[in-house]
Amino acid sequence: MNKRTRRKLEELNEYLASFENQMRVKLVGRKIVEVRYLTKEESDSFGWSYQPLVIYFDDSKILIPSSDEEMNNGGSLILQDPHHQTEEVIGVQRNN
Repeated sequence: MNKRTRRKLEELNEYLASFENQMRVKLVGRKIVEVRYLTKEESDSFGWSYQPLVIYFDDSKILIPSSDEEMNNGGSLILQDPHHQTEEVIGVQRNN
């Protein structure tokens, strides 16, 4: 691996670690106060054909799963137990 590639990889790892820490600060310790699916109208406002489950926190922040970082559609959630066994795949509703 050349010096330039190594530096780019280090920069990416630093960015990911920083982002992970930002999310930790925003989410750890928060209380979930409501869970519901996006309405068709809300999903339409994103230009999505899927309606994902939305998680509301006690600080008024909302977690909305997306299919990718470009927010091309709503995404599913996977609930696992402490042994990494999937208990539930929380899928999306589809706009009709």
